[in-house]
Amino acid sequence: MPAEISRGHLLRILGVAFGVAVALGNTIGAGILRSPSTIAGSVNSAGIILALWLAGAIHAALDANIFVELGTAMPEVGGPYVYSRRALGDVAGLVVGWSIWCAKLAGIAAGAVSFANFFAILVPAATSRQAGIAVAVQLVLYGANILGLREGRALQEITSFLKAAALLAFAIAAIFAVPPEAAALMPSPRAAITWIGIAGAYKLIRGAYSGWDASLYFLEESHEPSKTLPRALFLGLALTSLLYLIVNASLLYALGTERMAETALPFMAVLKTLAGPLASVLFAIGAMITVLSMANANIMSAPRILFALSRDRLLPHARERGRGARVSDRAWLCRDGDLGRSRAGRAYPRARVAAAGTVPRAGGDQRGGARARSARRRPGGARRSAGKCRGADASLGPHRARRQQGRQPVPRRAWRAPPGRAAVRRRALEASMDLAARCRRRRRSRSRAPRGRADRGHRARRDCRRRGAGAGRATRARPFVSRPGASNSG
Repeated sequence: MPAEISRGHLLRILGVAFGVAVALGNTIGAGILRSPSTIAGSVNSAGIILALWLAGAIHAALDANIFVELGTAMPEVGGPYVYSRRALGDVAGLVVGWSIWCAKLAGIAAGAVSFANFFAILVPAATSRQAGIAVAVQLVLYGANILGLREGRALQEITSFLKAAALLAFAIAAIFAVPPEAAALMPSPRAAITWIGIAGAYKLIRGAYSGWDASLYFLEESHEPSKTLPRALFLGLALTSLLYLIVNASLLYALGTERMAETALPFMAVLKTLAGPLASVLFAIGAMITVLSMANANIMSAPRILFALSRDRLLPHARERGRGARVSDRAWLCRDGDLGRSRAGRAYPRARVAAAGTVPRAGGDQRGGARARSARRRPGGARRSAGKCRGADASLGPHRARRQQGRQPVPRRAWRAPPGRAAVRRRALEASMDLAARCRRRRRSRSRAPRGRADRGHRARRDCRRRGAGAGRATRARPFVSRPGASNSG
C-alpha cells in the first residue's frame, strides 16, 4: 500500500486482466466490421479465408514471442520506442517514438469520429452535430483517465470485455439462429482465386490483427512484468484470434462468400435476419462499444510514449533537473548499476563521471545542486564522488560493464562537432588510470602497518595468540593490523 501512494514513480497496479483487456481493445476495432466483405470479394473460398485468418494469428504470435523477450529484458514504458532507441540510438528512437505517438493520435480521432457516425444511427437528429459528439467523446475519455490510472483501467476492462462478449454472442446467434447458406462452404464460380487477391486479403487481415502489443506500453506499471507480459500478450492474442475465426465462420455460414462480398456490412445483414427492424440499433450499440474501447486504449498508450521520450530527454526543451540546479548538456550522469553516459547516450569510465561532480542516488534521480557544487569546491570532493560511482559500478562487474560500454551509441550532436574518438578515449583512459593509481596508493597506505615499539608489541601478542590456539584447537586467528598511536597495554 505505501508503494502505491508514494510519489516519484509509476504505480504498479496493473495485472494480466488489464493486459488482456487493453490488447482486445486496441486490436478489435472497425477492421473486423468492414474487412470481411472486402476479403470475401478478393478470395471467394471460405476455406482459404479461414486459413488466412489463422495464418495472421500465427504471424502475430511469432512477433509476440520476440516482443516478450524484449519486454522482459527491458521492462520500461514506451513500447517499441525503448527497443529502437537501445538498438539504433537516439535519432532512430525519436523517429519511432514520434511515429507511434502520431499513429495513436490518429487512432483516437478515428475512433471518436466512428462513434459519432454510429451514434447518428441511433439518434438521427444528431447527424448534423457529429463533430461536436466526437469532441465530447474524447473529452469524456480524457477526463476518465485524468482522474487516475484505476479509473482508466476500469473503463478499459469494462469496454473490452463487453465488446468480446457482444462478438461472441453474435457468432453464436448467427450459427444457431440463422439458416445456413446453401453454398456457404463452396467456392464461388464467378471469379478465380489469384495470388494478388490472396495477398491483398492477407494485408487486410494483418491490419485487423495490429494492436496486440498494447500491453508493452505499461510494463513499469505491472506487478511483475516478467510474468504479466507473456500471459497478457499470448492470452489476449489467443482470445482475439478465436473471436476473429468464430465471427468469420459464422458470417460465412450465414451468408456465404457471394452475399458476403456483395454486402458492405455483413454484420448488418445477419442482424436483419435475427432482429428485423432492431438490427441497426444493435449494430450501432456494438460498434460504439468497439470503437470506444479502441479509442480509450490509444488514449492510455499515447502518454506513455511521451513519458519515455521526455525521460530520455528527446523532447524539445526537455531537461533533467537536480535539487534546484540545472544539469548542463555536458554533464555526465551516474546511475545505480549503469555506466556513466553523456546526453547523447555514450558510456564513459567512472572517473569522467566523477569529474562532473553530479552524483545521482540509486534509482536514477539526480542529486546535483548544492552537493555537486560543494564537492567541486572542497578538496577531495571529486574523489569522494568517484567512490560513490565506483560503489554503484561494483555490482555490475568488470566484464559486463565492458560489454555494456561497447554497446552504447556514439554521440552525434548537430549543434557542435564532437571531439575525435581517439582523443575522447585517450582522456578517459588517462583519467581512469589516474584514479586507479590513487586508489592503489590509498590501499597501500591503509594496509601498511607502522613500525615502532607499539607495532612490535602488537605483533608479539598476535604470535602468542596463534601459538596458543594451535596448541589447544585448530582455529585461525583474526588478522590484526595495528593503528598509529596504539599502546602496548593489553
